Amino acid sequence: MTDEATMKAKQGERLKLILHDHGMKQKEFANKIYVSEQTVTKWITGKARIPQDRIDQILELFPTPPLNKYEESIRINQKFIDMAKYRREWLLGKDDYQSLAQMAISDLGKKITRIDQLDKGFRLILESIGITAKTATVKIGKDDEHFVITNKEELSLMNKPESEITIDDLTQITLLSEEGDSIIMTAQEYDQLEKEVKDFIEFKITRLREEKR
Repeated sequence: MTDEATMKAKQGERLKLILHDHGMKQKEFANKIYVSEQTVTKWITGKARIPQDRIDQILELFPTPPLNKYEESIRINQKFIDMAKYRREWLLGKDDYQSLAQMAISDLGKKITRIDQLDKGFRLILESIGITAKTATVKIGKDDEHFVITNKEELSLMNKPESEITIDDLTQITLLSEEGDSIIMTAQEYDQLEKEVKDFIEFKITRLREEKR
């Protein structure tokens, strides 16, 4: 299959998925965007590319996947809607991330979590003073298609442009003491703390070396 044929096939599969998810028949869809049912059939079967202007119509008609009852209750939050929207690049067949949410958590799909990336040496330092580091990631709804907003901290990260969202933005780290006290921080704040502690240790070791000379 050529690149062109592959692209058309992807577009067709994704349009078919959107119509299926929204419970809309091809004929009804064709009427809504003012094309013939035969044209829609060609798109879905991968026999023709979907024109750019029709892509715009599709995304306007179906901005997001269907929302469940919980998600409907928070639908008024525009940031949530933006994260759940179908992506143009996905519908065009250029990549496999259906929504910004899916793109942002792509590392999770590979079973990579932020806790695996935390420096083991630094965690040992924390544990030596009775502190445990735990992570939590923004929860994803049915079929990993939607964000489920769980706290105010998660809402704040949605202010970033799509191209700048990373797995760290979707992660919060909790430092737990033996007494039960806790501090919640972002991955960036945790990384900064780790750097400051390591810099301090390096500074102290350097001073000790100088004093021993």
